[in-house]
Amino acid sequence: MGTITFENVSKTFSGQTEVRALEGINLAVGEGEFVVRERLANLLAGLDPAIFRRVHRSHVVNLDHVKKRLPWFGGDALLIMSNGCRLTQSRTFRHALDDIPDASRLA
Repeated sequence: MGTITFENVSKTFSGQTEVRALEGINLAVGEGEFVVRERLANLLAGLDPAIFRRVHRSHVVNLDHVKKRLPWFGGDALLIMSNGCRLTQSRTFRHALDDIPDASRLA
């Protein structure tokens, strides 16, 4: 059991793997979302780098919830999440998913 506490949200999770993605100021957990007022860099610092990766200036994803990575325009990629949500992986962060052991499942 772990607690993630932010300035305006205190929520207890069964673990970091329950967190699907951080999108701007939205924390997507299970079927719900919470608004948090914190910089993504600060949020990412408290998360396990083996589970979470920054893929865009506005997105941090849980690798367990990324189902597919598709080529997109201008060197970007489109990430399909486990819930069907689509997030952009910018070309600035294009190598963020390259070193994961089963990266081939994303292609």
